[in-house]
Amino acid sequence: MSTKIKMQIMKNLFESRRLPYVAVLTLAVAVVTSLTYGMGSQMEQNVFAQNGSGDSAQLQTSNVTGELTKPAGGNPYGGEKTGDIAISSDGHQTKIKGLVSASPAEGNVYEAWLGDAGGSEYKLSLGQVNENGTIDVSQHMVNPFTYTIFFITEEPQDDVDPNSADAIAGVQLKAPFGQ
Repeated sequence: MSTKIKMQIMKNLFESRRLPYVAVLTLAVAVVTSLTYGMGSQMEQNVFAQNGSGDSAQLQTSNVTGELTKPAGGNPYGGEKTGDIAISSDGHQTKIKGLVSASPAEGNVYEAWLGDAGGSEYKLSLGQVNENGTIDVSQHMVNPFTYTIFFITEEPQDDVDPNSADAIAGVQLKAPFGQ
């Protein structure tokens, strides 16, 4: 279609006052199309994020209990018992409950960690253990089963170093942890 014909059509629409109706209709179609496309894309992204591969989602669940023990043999666990731990996870929401029987030195606190020993070596701080020695953590995690150990460190009260000190107690996590 030539430019001259297009100009004539636009002039006729403008002079006949149909232009506002055509413009509103065009805008409405554009908005509906945009919303429909946007919602479809969002749903696809959510499914991909949930499944990771497009296959049907299968969440693992785990309830692991164990004894917190002092370090032994080069590991942050394996020695004398110093407490108890229970970890439950559905693959996303992870709850950790426990009790440490020892107390930190004056001016120090205990800090709970998850570690990927033998893998990436990444250590995730779960925060300070309560003053009475109880461990009470509830966290929504992307992949808690990547971690292989749970351990406790003794840190200065106002520690600014994000790295963990040496473990004072720990436990090796059983399957499905350590994947």
